[in-house]
Amino acid sequence: MNIGILLFHEVNELDVVGPFSVLNTALRFLPEDDKTQVFTIAKSRNSVQTSNEMTITPLYAFASAPPLDVLIVPGGRGIDKALRDKAIANYLPLVIPKLKLTASISSGALLLGHYGIIRGKTVTTHPEVMSRLEDYEILRASRDNVVYDDKVWTCSGSVSGIQLAFELCKSLFGDGITAKVADVLNVQTLQGQLF
Repeated sequence: MNIGILLFHEVNELDVVGPFSVLNTALRFLPEDDKTQVFTIAKSRNSVQTSNEMTITPLYAFASAPPLDVLIVPGGRGIDKALRDKAIANYLPLVIPKLKLTASISSGALLLGHYGIIRGKTVTTHPEVMSRLEDYEILRASRDNVVYDDKVWTCSGSVSGIQLAFELCKSLFGDGITAKVADVLNVQTLQGQLF
């Protein structure tokens, strides 16, 4: 299974690093012959500067990325530029039909909306851009932290992105591995819920 996290300039770094840490930690507990990968992808291998000036170098450019099963789209100040990015516009329509699951963190839901992924779905996003969801023919905008609607998972912000990543971990790898990841990352649960 290939899990890709999209990068673009001025992406929110916690939207990337939080889910990456959770899901990549899960790989430690998979059987040795399991080929699951978690990686970052972008239009090129050039480093991307995040919203808070962290530099991240993607593992793959779109042209060399393996086929994706899961795509995670983070948010950040650069989301409006990402909506107009020609390389993203060329890549995502090729990838989207083949995905088993798509997730967005915070304002990343706007990019999912731009490509029709959230049409007819109940979704959430960062409160600052919630009103923009109406542009994408959604079923309902939710104020919940994490929302699952079939194969589309959305969350309201960066910290919720970590919660979404744990839920994704549970869905993909099971409760046992997710509990081990929570132990490694020292994440406490309250009555079975994260945080």
